[in-house]
Amino acid sequence: MTIELELPAYQSFIKQQEIKDGQPTGKLKAGPKKIRVPDTIFEKGRMIGWKWTERSPVSLLKMLPDYDPFASAEGYYFDTNEWDRIIAFIVNECVYPEGELTGKPFIPELWQSAIYANLFCWKSVETGLRRYRECFIYVPRKNGKTTAFGAIITLIMFFVDSEKRSQNFCCAADSDQATVNFRHSQYMIENNPRLISRLKEKRVYRSTKSFEHTDGASFKVLSSVADTKHGLSPNFVYVDEVHAHPHRYR
Repeated sequence: MTIELELPAYQSFIKQQEIKDGQPTGKLKAGPKKIRVPDTIFEKGRMIGWKWTERSPVSLLKMLPDYDPFASAEGYYFDTNEWDRIIAFIVNECVYPEGELTGKPFIPELWQSAIYANLFCWKSVETGLRRYRECFIYVPRKNGKTTAFGAIITLIMFFVDSEKRSQNFCCAADSDQATVNFRHSQYMIENNPRLISRLKEKRVYRSTKSFEHTDGASFKVLSSVADTKHGLSPNFVYVDEVHAHPHRYR
């Protein structure tokens, strides 16, 4: 027998931080029934603009096929404050790094927003830590996955995540593929005065494919030779083209 929860039951997982005198109190309260979500506007297969829309967080979270985040959500909640923070960073700080939209603000499509929301905004009621530590994203070719889920998630983990002096890495089956993610991240940083100003020496190190935050956080491209990576303590690792890694089953 299958029991489908009604919308009010799902809504009980939606929470927000209680604010007093402009500061969070550390307590949670019921979250809003609508959240702001950017929506792309397409005409004849081309994106011509975007607008903010008000959407149910429940419907956004349940948008991904064959995935129900509420099925095992006991002990977790969806943090609408965190969603506001994540989506504001994406829209205001990230841009398209290639193609006809190069340099224009990156506006995620709804299915991409659903992935960001589920990945970053579910938290433990007990600890406040994120629900998910590992995520596999399978997207067909030519859907901008390296930009949306490589470079942009890299920048979120580097600039938005609260972990101090964090170690962040990117790797792929070969260095050329890993470099694509680095190039996209590099472009977004170097063309954003707010981001580049937060880097050590205010620059991206192209020769070593790395960059460092003034707070001590670092990002570096790694080769696919796992045997040489002992001793690293990563906060975030982006692995591109998993299917092409020769030792992925080891």
